[in-house]
Amino acid sequence: MTILEAIIGSLFPYEVDESLIRKTAIDLDIDEEAEYVISDRESVARATIFILQNLITLTSENNEGKSASYDVSRIKERISSIAAFNGLDDIASEYDTRSRIIDRTNMW
Repeated sequence: MTILEAIIGSLFPYEVDESLIRKTAIDLDIDEEAEYVISDRESVARATIFILQNLITLTSENNEGKSASYDVSRIKERISSIAAFNGLDDIASEYDTRSRIIDRTNMW
C-alpha cells in the first residue's frame, strides 16, 4: 500500500479528488508514492486532517454529476478522533464537539 492509498483509506467514507490529496502530500512534504509503513502514520493523519478541514467549509458539492452533502459536526468528530488516535492532542481538543463540564469551584 502506498501513502496515497493510506490517505484515501483514512478519508473513508469521504471521497476527495485525488489531485487534492496529491497537492496536500506535496504541501506537507510527503512522498505519496512511497510504501506506507507504521512510521508514516502521523504524517498520513496530518494529511487526512488537512483535507477534512477543507470539507468543513462545504455543506454540499456537485462534481461531474455526482453530488455529496456534508455534516460539519461529523467531519469535526472525525478530525478529532483521527487526531486523538495519533497523539495530536491539540488538534483533537480543537475539534472535539462533545459537551464539557467546567469546574469553577476554584475561581476565587
